[in-house]
Amino acid sequence: MNLKKFFALPLLLTCCFFFSTAYADTVDMSSVGESPSGVTKPGNGMTMDAVLKQYGEPEGRQNPVGEPPITRWNFAQFTVYFEHNQVIHSVSHR
Repeated sequence: MNLKKFFALPLLLTCCFFFSTAYADTVDMSSVGESPSGVTKPGNGMTMDAVLKQYGEPEGRQNPVGEPPITRWNFAQFTVYFEHNQVIHSVSHR
C-alpha cells in the first residue's frame, strides 16, 4: 500500500476544515472620536496646540512622566494622554 495516498486524503480534509473556518468581523468606525454620551474627544495624533485651540484650557495638567514622556490633561468630560506633543489616547469620564 502506498503511504502517500493513505495520508493524502485525511491531510487534505484537515486542511480544508481549518481553512474553511476563517471569518472576518465588521468593525463600525462611525463613532470614532465620540464617547457614548456623544462628546467629541481629541483624536490620536493631534498636537497639544491643536487640542488647546479646539477644546480650550484643561482643568488640570499632570507633568510629563517616564520615557517617552507621557503627559495627562484633564478636561470636564474627558482626559487626554500625550506622548511628547501628540495625543495617544482620550478617555471619556463616566
